[in-house]
Amino acid sequence: MNDQNMIRGQNMNIGIDVDWVLTKNFFRRLYMDLYLRNKTTSDFYTFWKNEHHLLPRLEKDFYNKTSIYYGVDDIDINTRKNLWKLAESHQLFYITARPLEIQADTIIWFSKQDIPYKDDIYFSTTKKVLEVQINNIDLFVDDNASILEAIAPYCQVLLVEAPWNEDYTNFKKIRGLEDVYDYLW
Repeated sequence: MNDQNMIRGQNMNIGIDVDWVLTKNFFRRLYMDLYLRNKTTSDFYTFWKNEHHLLPRLEKDFYNKTSIYYGVDDIDINTRKNLWKLAESHQLFYITARPLEIQADTIIWFSKQDIPYKDDIYFSTTKKVLEVQINNIDLFVDDNASILEAIAPYCQVLLVEAPWNEDYTNFKKIRGLEDVYDYLW
């Protein structure tokens, strides 16, 4: 499975996480909210690398389930182009840990973004690995190294660089979706 040549040129099922991989809306909006309310004085990168895990659990749950932090801004034009380029030869599956409370908002956001999708948005807050198995995913792209640890026995994985995985070295890291395309061809 780990031989890069095995995947070149083949039609694949590609699983893509949403937050941080497709959009950084949640991370930007939450950071700005906390910064403006003086709950952090750190810069964006330092907050996400060192401080976000210090938020109380109930506060994290509130932010995670509040739709204003998700899907408000448009997707980056380069990300959109790369999704369409990938969709020319591959089936894309969007597998997110977003909570079900914001499922409707997420689907509305997807429909406004002009990105390739049908009904292949999966909300899997605990078991992305099951979606990978059920949908026969060949390659999965995520920013969460622990999720990729669970998925790696079932498919190829790529880790999108993020402040919280800066020191992680077990998987090939990429900057974003533009690197997925390069990885495949």
